[in-house]
Amino acid sequence: MEKHFLQACRPYTMRIAGSFILAFTALGWSQTPEFTTKEAVLARYQEALGGVEAVRKVQSESRHGQVEAPGMKGKITFVSYAKPFKWLARVTMPDGAERTNGFDGEVSWTSGPKGAEIDKSVPVESVRRDSVGYRFQSDDQKGLTTIVVYEDYKSFGGPLVPTKETDRQGDQSQVTTVTSVNYEPIADSLFDLPGAVKALLK
Repeated sequence: MEKHFLQACRPYTMRIAGSFILAFTALGWSQTPEFTTKEAVLARYQEALGGVEAVRKVQSESRHGQVEAPGMKGKITFVSYAKPFKWLARVTMPDGAERTNGFDGEVSWTSGPKGAEIDKSVPVESVRRDSVGYRFQSDDQKGLTTIVVYEDYKSFGGPLVPTKETDRQGDQSQVTTVTSVNYEPIADSLFDLPGAVKALLK
């Protein structure tokens, strides 16, 4: 659950797996038109969020939120920051342990109570791709189907943001709630690699 959350916490990313999309109903459309390509789905979704230009204007984003899951005692809280090709997420687990993961444009990493780690399981090109704009992707790596439901869309001064995301895979689920979004500029230095991560690159 923890590793799955850390990967899902990356801002700027709208995810979908398999052939399921329920976001349209959540946006208030009574009937969902049939789409034959991912590009058509994305284009319609961008339109619903406020238009392509509204999405493109977002060059910096900060989010606060929390995650809940059945069987988990307490809540995970997080704050995430993103700019094109860069992101950082600071996570506090229910037991108070803190973890940070990020991407500086070249290196994807995680740092926590057990030390720092460089993520080499996902190609850098994929991480860079996921760090730009609102997009859909498949997280199906083991032949499993994940259903992602986006609800409670709100405006924080930019494109509409789904403040509730429910991820379901088999009998497992988790709910992510976004409590605030800010588009103020973010200094590039925020995404610099911490010393423990730099040490792993030597």
